Formats: sequence, structure tokens, C-alpha cells
Amino acid sequence: MQIVFFGTPAFAVTVLERLAAEQELSCVVSKPGSPCATYALAHGIDCCADPEQAPAADVYVTCAYGRILSEEVLGRARLAPLNLHFSLLPKWRGAAPVARAILAGEQLTGVSIMRMVKALDAGPVCAQAPFPVGELGLDELTVDLAGSGAALLSEVLPRLSAGELQWREQDEAAVTYAAKIKKAETLLSPQASVRDNRLRVQASNKSAPARCRIAGKVVRILQADSQSSPLSLPCADGELAVQRLQPEGKRAQSAQDFLNGLHCSTIDWSEI
Repeated sequence: MQIVFFGTPAFAVTVLERLAAEQELSCVVSKPGSPCATYALAHGIDCCADPEQAPAADVYVTCAYGRILSEEVLGRARLAPLNLHFSLLPKWRGAAPVARAILAGEQLTGVSIMRMVKALDAGPVCAQAPFPVGELGLDELTVDLAGSGAALLSEVLPRLSAGELQWREQDEAAVTYAAKIKKAETLLSPQASVRDNRLRVQASNKSAPARCRIAGKVVRILQADSQSSPLSLPCADGELAVQRLQPEGKRAQSAQDFLNGLHCSTIDWSEI
């Protein structure tokens, strides 16, 4: 089966690698210098930056591509244009489905494979696989979802070729949208609950770090959970146990190492 893949970030390479191993990958569409473009060039796969230049193929597959394709481009996929989306659609259409699921405190997320239409994640779904959120951070959960999605896509493609897939239209009444996370949404606060602060840490990454001020120092909290810790931050209804953090301009370190370097007796904290 001839495939054209559209994708950009590093986690999408997980999907790209499996497609390259199992199918005839004729082209990768990605912006120059992206992880997906770098993979394609390193493995001798044709690559282009403009989706309008994508060649016809049996199937188009997109994963975290970040652009809505035109109807003319979608029509070049002879069997179907497919999108691998990291949520259980129709929940969390849009740019940040994994982070939004975490911030909402959901216990279950997953991946969906849908037929692309010229609208945001709105096409009919042919397959889904649930995945527990647990206490995984955003980056770790996204990587695991990419692996789950790659496996699901591997099951779907032969069934697509055989004409065995059943398509289910999404329930528009159940749609929620996953707008990109703003930096202010992951800032920590003593006035927030322990749960809300912990979820902000869990949903954070380099683009929207979970930051606060501890003993006058701006720090990024990398890990905070229900385990015991030498550094516990008082919140509205309890204490947030900090495991790892990164002071501004310094390396990541354990809570104990951070405390050892403070040389002060009072440990207060505040919003930034």
C-alpha cells in the first residue's frame, strides 16, 4: 500500500517509523528541519514542505501535522485520507488534546483514526483505542499514545485495503475543543488546590512550564505527586509534594538538592 505521511514533531516519528517498516512510504510532507523531515531525509524517503505538492497515493496519513488540508489535496488519496488524533473523538478536537485531557483531570484518553475532511478533526471515525492517563507527564503520555496509535494504524490499513472498515460519524453534541495551552494556565498558585496544581505540573512542558517562586527563586516544577518529599508547598487544601524542579538558568535537580543549595531557614512560595 502506497502511503504519503504528513507530520511534524518528534513523537510523530514513532508513527512514521512503523509506517516505513510495514508499508510503501512514497513521501513525507513536513516543514524543513522538523523531526519528521529529518527522519525522511536520513532514510532516503522523498520529502516536501508544501502539501499542495504531495503526490497521489493509496492513503494519506496525518499525525500532528498542524494544518487543515484542502479538498483538492485530500482527493489525491485513492482509498482514504486518514488522521491519527490523540483523543477519543469527539472529545478534544484541536491542537492540544493530551494536555487538555490531563488538565481536566480525566482518567482515560486514547487515540482515534478518522477520515479527514476540510474541518478540524471532524470526520467519521473508523477505530479507537483507549489509554489510561495515570500520573504520566504530558511528554511521556504523548509518546505512549504515539506508540498506541502506530499499532492501531497498523491494524486499520489492511482492513481499509480490504474494504472492511466501518465508519461512525461523530456526535456533534459531544464535541469539546482542545485549544493550545497558554503559559498562564500552568502557573502554580498557593490559592489553588493540591489537585489543580498537580494537574498543572502533569500537563506542562517546555512551551507551557509549571512555574512558581520558591524562597525568592523562579523555578519550574518538573514532578509533583502524592509521594513524600522534603519539599512540600502549602496549597488551599493541603500540600503539593515536589520531587524534581529546575531553577531558572540552572539544571534540573531533586527537591533535596534544591533545598541543600538554599542556605535559608524559611521556605515560602508564591505565584509568579
